[in-house]
Amino acid sequence: MRAYLAFMAPRLAEIWRLLRPDGSVYLHCDARASHYLKVMMDAIFGAANFRNEIIWCYTGPSNTKRWFPRKHDILLFYAKGKASTFNRDAVRVPYSDKFMARMKYAQNSGIIAGYSDGRDDAEVTASFGKGKVIEDYWTDIPAGGQISKQELLGYPTQKPLALLERIIKASTNPGDIVFDPFCGCGTALDAAHGLGRRWVGIDLTVLALEPMERRLRERHNLIPKVDYDIEGYPTTQQDAILLAEQNPHDFANWAVTRLGLSPTANSNDGGFDGTGKVLLWENSSAAAQLPVIAEVKSGRSLNLNQVRAFRTAMQDADAAIGIFITLHPVTRGMRNLAEAEGAIEHNGQRYPRLQFWHVTDAYFDDGLIPVSLPWQIDERPKAARHYGGEQTYF
Repeated sequence: MRAYLAFMAPRLAEIWRLLRPDGSVYLHCDARASHYLKVMMDAIFGAANFRNEIIWCYTGPSNTKRWFPRKHDILLFYAKGKASTFNRDAVRVPYSDKFMARMKYAQNSGIIAGYSDGRDDAEVTASFGKGKVIEDYWTDIPAGGQISKQELLGYPTQKPLALLERIIKASTNPGDIVFDPFCGCGTALDAAHGLGRRWVGIDLTVLALEPMERRLRERHNLIPKVDYDIEGYPTTQQDAILLAEQNPHDFANWAVTRLGLSPTANSNDGGFDGTGKVLLWENSSAAAQLPVIAEVKSGRSLNLNQVRAFRTAMQDADAAIGIFITLHPVTRGMRNLAEAEGAIEHNGQRYPRLQFWHVTDAYFDDGLIPVSLPWQIDERPKAARHYGGEQTYF
């Protein structure tokens, strides 16, 4: 916990520095750290600028035996100062039908007879029709495990879009900038763009950039380096080479997620960097899982022994297909080794057991990867959690 708090303190101080006088911050945490973080936020933002401790409640299965199920997270809401934006009418929610029926009964029965602020019954009815400003406990937004399949990206700390939309509507106006320094798969950026706000996002892992780029492309037709700037994520072969030189591990993670595979936790020479399965539909009611692995070699010293070692890894992992990824051209000798591995057959087509992907500008131009799989894996990369999953933030 001390290491985590030491990590957070300078970042929260920098957030305070960057905020405009009318800006606000929402810090998401759980009950294990909220009390520490609140003291820290009081020191940085000032206790007078504390606005709410929002309890985000949700339901789901639980098997706890020594305590009550832990089914809420905490949002610490602080303002930069007295001039902070808060659009209460933008985040109203409808009153329940039961409440509206009781109110109507009270009016019709003469229980309500005039209002101290001078409004008549029609004005009050119209006011109630706008809905109420929701309390500081939110029960109407599902948690990560209940996000719809249409929205779900497979990112372990993904937040529901509705949660970020409520926050952004409440504390920003169209044209304002939304800054998410722990943006994960980009939910805040997605919500901000959809609501007409400008946005900036940062994340520690390169694995967050792929689902972020994909969701902005699919939902808003935004193209990196055309519609927005992006740093640390390859969009050309030269970018890929630079990433490989600066951080080979991040490059390997990026490359295997291009295939829809999950990065392995640890990989040494002779092992592999990514793993996953494709489905073989044998008939209308059953599907067989086909193991696939990938190895990434970004160095210039590409040789036959590396491919031979990967063939051994394929055998050890019982992989039906192996994909060898490189930034440099594959030699004829390597292709001979691939031909010797043979192929598998499915639905009358042959698929080489050992395949190569030489990353070139052609991939970045048309998005096609020159590999052949019986059933293309959907890209759902799993990103590593920060700090072992103890906390998640936006």
